[in-house]
Amino acid sequence: MKKPILFYIPLFLISSLLLSNASLAQDYTEWHLPEGVKMRLGKGKIKKINTLKFSPDDTQLAVATSIGVWLFDVKTDAEIISPNEKLRDIATIAFSPDGSKLATGARHGTWTVQVWDTTTGKELATMDGDIDWVFTLVFSADGKTLAGAGGGATFQFYIWDVNTGREVSNFIGQQDSINGGGLIVSPDHRFVASAGGNKVFLWDTRTGKRKHTVEGDTDLAWTLAFSPDSKTLAGGYETIRLWDTETGDELSELKGHTRLVRSLAFSSDSKILASGDSSGKIILWDFNLHRQKTENQKPTLPDLLRSMTRANRTLTAHILSVDVLDFTTDGKTLVSGSWDGTVLVWNLESILEKNR
Repeated sequence: MKKPILFYIPLFLISSLLLSNASLAQDYTEWHLPEGVKMRLGKGKIKKINTLKFSPDDTQLAVATSIGVWLFDVKTDAEIISPNEKLRDIATIAFSPDGSKLATGARHGTWTVQVWDTTTGKELATMDGDIDWVFTLVFSADGKTLAGAGGGATFQFYIWDVNTGREVSNFIGQQDSINGGGLIVSPDHRFVASAGGNKVFLWDTRTGKRKHTVEGDTDLAWTLAFSPDSKTLAGGYETIRLWDTETGDELSELKGHTRLVRSLAFSSDSKILASGDSSGKIILWDFNLHRQKTENQKPTLPDLLRSMTRANRTLTAHILSVDVLDFTTDGKTLVSGSWDGTVLVWNLESILEKNR
């Protein structure tokens, strides 16, 4: 590794960085673990974790911080590669469907969006366009195009050709403001969702026009997440609300948080929604529990969401805001990143089994 100790990266919690003895190092990751936690990553004074993502085959973990981006082997905790030591303040990352490429989006800079080879770390393309701040990046299902959105009060949406970096399409969305995590692109590239103040907007990327506008008496969403099939949009402030993306109808309100919800993530099969708030609490909303209770009726996800009124499990190991959540593709593991300088890896099978 290159100068790991000087960087204070929380995930460079690999034994060789923190402890000289390999066996002791592995023990460290298991010291005093909360119930359901498989591993604790992070120790001491660190830089902020901006985002993290599992690769599609669950073998790699990409970690973006204010000072760089790194790839790790999930099984061994070994650092695989750092795409570029000059990368700074990366706000969003995305793996291509086959895991061979990693896209990075910066908060500012001349080369805001780039694509890297995950094996060699070689830069493959720099995307055209002039986005000052990138909030979100999503590869298409075939890996040939990359969609991204960013900006300020008005946001810019782009689709690029991955191989050439050339712009395929774009539009500008006009609104008064964008809340902290309130700008995302749907997995199928069909929608952009944005939240500002007491409104949530759903934009049709094919026309560049608003498809739906949802307005509340108070702020509706600080952070947003699409279900993997792009049919459901979740927004969290203190209450979590879920909307049907085709009709704009509200499907459910999930109440359990008492502080600002700062992160949301669906499992790949849409059976679980995880939410993290500014107090460090994580709530798991287990739709599969309700699916089992009504399996003879074969309810759809919207049906399950309408009946969802309570939390299924609360996780309280973090002491500060949980800003990042991601599931492995198989849905068996959740990773959470916090302002307290740690990343926790949770065994969802053991956690949720007690509630079923």
